[in-house]
Amino acid sequence: MLLCWVSEEDIDSDKAYDAFVSYAQEDYVFVVHTLLPELEKSFKICHHERDFVPGEWIIDQIQEKVDKSRRTIIVLTEPFLNSYWGMYEFRTAHAQAAKDNCARVIILILGDMPPQETMPDEMKAYMSMNTYIKWDDKWFWEKLKYALPHPLARPIQELPMGEYTMVNPRVAR
Repeated sequence: MLLCWVSEEDIDSDKAYDAFVSYAQEDYVFVVHTLLPELEKSFKICHHERDFVPGEWIIDQIQEKVDKSRRTIIVLTEPFLNSYWGMYEFRTAHAQAAKDNCARVIILILGDMPPQETMPDEMKAYMSMNTYIKWDDKWFWEKLKYALPHPLARPIQELPMGEYTMVNPRVAR
């Protein structure tokens, strides 16, 4: 009998990006000048401004880029909640995570937590069941990088399984 280790890295081997970043235009300066430069030192990030193909349907590109990303980072602010495309990207990523049965959405709260009454029901439900990261957290970068995919510490290999004997711990030897 062989025991095969299957990792998320194996399952996601066809993914082109470590993360797709979704944000409102009002948060552009933070994303482009703070978030992307730090993350792109270690991760391949999909940024719509650079990676979307001009002339292609936006809806199709969102679906494709979310599908080709191991994670989606949502930069959550009040303007994001009011952004049609931002919420569409969240819904697409949330649906992909549910389909894959895998935690793929990372919520990053920039500034104050948006008021609960401004959040759509699916965002409130997601946030009530999942953790999120606040920009003002002193461990922000460590938490964000931990939430992103990272290479395994051990090599993937097949391990031969030998014969084994059941041992009853209540029986003295």
